[in-house]
Amino acid sequence: PPDQAVFQPSQQTNPLNVETMVATVRAEMLLTLTPASTPTSELGHTPEPTITSTPLPATVLLDGVSYEHQHGRTNYCGPANFSMALTYWGWEGNRDVIGKVVMPINEKDKNVMPYELQDYITENIPGMTSIIRSGGDFETVKRLISAGYPVITEKGIYETDLNGKFSWMGHYAFVTGYEDANQVLIYQDSYQPEPEENPGQNRRMGYEAFVEGWRAFNYVFVVVFPLEKQN
Repeated sequence: PPDQAVFQPSQQTNPLNVETMVATVRAEMLLTLTPASTPTSELGHTPEPTITSTPLPATVLLDGVSYEHQHGRTNYCGPANFSMALTYWGWEGNRDVIGKVVMPINEKDKNVMPYELQDYITENIPGMTSIIRSGGDFETVKRLISAGYPVITEKGIYETDLNGKFSWMGHYAFVTGYEDANQVLIYQDSYQPEPEENPGQNRRMGYEAFVEGWRAFNYVFVVVFPLEKQN
């Protein structure tokens, strides 16, 4: 245990000369930081332009998103969210088309993993593909969305479950926009116990609150897109 560990430095037969080491490192840094002499450009030579990143827009909300909820089905957030991701690109299916394949035994399957949904796309939808990545961050999500690629994230939420108990659960969120001024992500929430009073379309959640739930799943995210946009 950490509180019982006692560090006992052993005597070194050849102790390091710290002053010499520091002087050596400083000399190496000085050599590295000293700019080399730049030859004079030849007459008529034009320097290459420096490539800089294009600033991201302050606000983005993607058009063409067809909202789907998971009401009337059990644990259908995976099929509903992936259906929204596919219909965004023109797919003509829905949550039940996916659900019948990824949840074939019964609807009490409490979770559909991202790779299961990725396999469904690979095996059943020609011309479409997806990527799964862990360790995502807001900068990556914002760059994808601003380029026209909505992002599916998996995160933890506190919500009233089907038994009426308020508790923690895993949930997918289909992120389709952001607002830097208000520090919020805009996403489609397929699960809302009271859809009339609290609809799931274009819900907004603060960056800090979102990352708190996203961290529970190692910041995993999925991007669905046509094969023709692979590059």
